[in-house]
Amino acid sequence: MDNERAVVGKLVFHGTANIFISFFCGAMIAAAAMGQINSQKQDWVLAHMESLINGMMLFIVAGFIGKLAMSAKSQLIAVYCLIGMAYCNTIFGIGRGATGALGYEFNDNLANNITALAGQIGVPLAVVAFLLIGLAAWRTR
Repeated sequence: MDNERAVVGKLVFHGTANIFISFFCGAMIAAAAMGQINSQKQDWVLAHMESLINGMMLFIVAGFIGKLAMSAKSQLIAVYCLIGMAYCNTIFGIGRGATGALGYEFNDNLANNITALAGQIGVPLAVVAFLLIGLAAWRTR
């Protein structure tokens, strides 16, 4: 039970952090729309939605992960992969908003490369996490 509380605490804490990042990105949408910053509104909308959706996903997983047939080690791996994925996606969105970099491929632009790296690291983290969760759900059924 203590392990479950720690796992849920980690997910909820980092979910909350992502939600607060989303608030900041929401303010940046308004700043871009009013021309107060030299940035595209749609890039900040992406950043806002990335952090908001990832924060909510961490909350949702916190609600059921303790009910699955998972070892403590598998839970911890899944949790850290999900947290890493959430921050990678958030960095991807902020990178687009702050720099205008597309971040879909690597080139000679450092901001674009950081954005692309964050976006590409998030994918395998998500695959590992949801594979572990899916297998646990299969065993739990």
